Amino acid sequence: MTTIEEHISAYQNGNKELFESIYELLLPTKRQAISRLRKLLPSCVSDDDISAMYDDEVFLCLEKYDPDLEASFKTFLFKALETSEKCASDIWMRKSDMETI
Repeated sequence: MTTIEEHISAYQNGNKELFESIYELLLPTKRQAISRLRKLLPSCVSDDDISAMYDDEVFLCLEKYDPDLEASFKTFLFKALETSEKCASDIWMRKSDMETI
């Protein structure tokens, strides 16, 4: 059985047809990530926004991931999502602060 990292390596080497397979392999991870982010982000952030943030990070991570790293792709993705969550929280908090002024 091919690992997600092997699929990503082939994707990075030009086999863009693998995107759909990679995305399907990551669906359980998406549900887990959205659940985790839902708990961390302000309630004003919609589930659709969280889902879009996840999808954006998947696209970015597919390009940035280095298969030679000791981290799995899922670990790499969750670290990227953690950084995005912090940035998103800051933006939404600043936005809500400005709306109260």
